Amino acid sequence: MNHSVLGKVVSIVIEGCENCLCLPPFGELPFLESLVLHKGSAEYVEENDVHYGFPRRRFPSLRKLSISYFRNLKGLLKKEGEEQFPVLEEIKIYGCPMFVFPTLSSVKKLVIHKEADATGFDQVNI
Repeated sequence: MNHSVLGKVVSIVIEGCENCLCLPPFGELPFLESLVLHKGSAEYVEENDVHYGFPRRRFPSLRKLSISYFRNLKGLLKKEGEEQFPVLEEIKIYGCPMFVFPTLSSVKKLVIHKEADATGFDQVNI
């Protein structure tokens, strides 16, 4: 993702991506605080494999996440094990039957409507 153009973005809303195969690497945006995804067909978020030997920290500033009607979306990262969502406070998932929740250590508000894979809830500290 071109950080010179999007590096300071704090909020993104994506609607109507029914023909998208994957989403851009939002996790690399250092100031992104709010991400809303509504109606799409993507299965995953594209990841940049270049990290220069340093541990990756995905979504370092994300506080609010809302995903609705992304029926094929399996998660926001293809690879587990990387530090992600360190300050996420609120997550809302609607109609995403394939979505698997990552470890959520800072979440204060969790809303799920319709289908979602709740296997990650044993790692939620609320």
